[in-house]
Amino acid sequence: MTGVGGATAGEAKPPRPAEHSALGTGSPAAADGPGDDRDLRAGAAGRPRWRRVAGGLLALALLFAGAVYLYQRRDVLLQHLELRPAVLPLVVLFETVLLVTRGLLTREVARPFGVRLRVVEAVNLSSWSTLANYLAPLVGGTGVRAVYLKRQHRLPFSHFLSLQMATYTLHFAITSALGLAALAVLGLPGGAVARLLAVAFAGVGASCLLVLAAAPRLAVPLRWLPGRLARRLAPVLDGVVRLRGMRKGRLVALLLAILLASAASIHSAFALVGVPLAPWSALLVATVAAFSVVLSITPAAFGITESIIVFAAGLVAVAPAVALTAAGIKRLVAVAVVTAGAGLAGLGRRG
Repeated sequence: MTGVGGATAGEAKPPRPAEHSALGTGSPAAADGPGDDRDLRAGAAGRPRWRRVAGGLLALALLFAGAVYLYQRRDVLLQHLELRPAVLPLVVLFETVLLVTRGLLTREVARPFGVRLRVVEAVNLSSWSTLANYLAPLVGGTGVRAVYLKRQHRLPFSHFLSLQMATYTLHFAITSALGLAALAVLGLPGGAVARLLAVAFAGVGASCLLVLAAAPRLAVPLRWLPGRLARRLAPVLDGVVRLRGMRKGRLVALLLAILLASAASIHSAFALVGVPLAPWSALLVATVAAFSVVLSITPAAFGITESIIVFAAGLVAVAPAVALTAAGIKRLVAVAVVTAGAGLAGLGRRG
């Protein structure tokens, strides 16, 4: 039997010299062996089974709790809910824009390594990787993209993942700045909670900017950290160094487009249930919800993102039951768009 790396089962593979990271530290995160994509999938599959089961059970529990909550608040929904089906195409449109823009972002991240993804290929990959967040949450969309790029384009997945992590760092910096701007324009709605949120945005934004600005200088202090923590941070710093050598205008534009499309989708979903959410309020909700990726303990952060949307909408005086309904509609549309995109991608491959 032949493995992914081309070696026969039971046959020892010759060691491959480790590649040095862009930091010059020789980090193992930047070295790739012949069976990297297999190792990535095996590492995810080798995680405790109870974690995979627990994530699914938690998602089901959150779904049940949300349904019970909405049933108990049905009087509030009947009083405040005003469905406007004519707005539904806008939600579909903006969720589609989100899917396409994420594909273009993957295309941009792969470009510095000489990988030229076609637009259709990038969008198809976005569809399948987003669907993987539901079907294989521990591997996740990033893992699927990395394996695909390694197999189809010979791109070492550690290089792609390190730059992807750096992109997240830039994304969180932009998100924090827009979140602070939204809070300032809205006059810190929610009082003390809004002030705490502003402090959190400022802290995250400052930390991300520090990493983006000082990554090369952080390589030496990194060696003083415990091994496990150093291994987690090394790919981020390595990716940031690679990011510094890129033309970042297009990357920043795509990240902004993702945030604005998310805000537009949220604005449309709330309009669908009869809530005229102001644009800056929708942007605030979108920036807070963007951090749900950090708490992605359920498939595609199911239930987590919706809870965060309800929390953020509460700052601008939207009833929780109404906000949960809007968030649920947004999720249903997103799943439908991703499933349709993956289906079309599959038909395209067969054709």
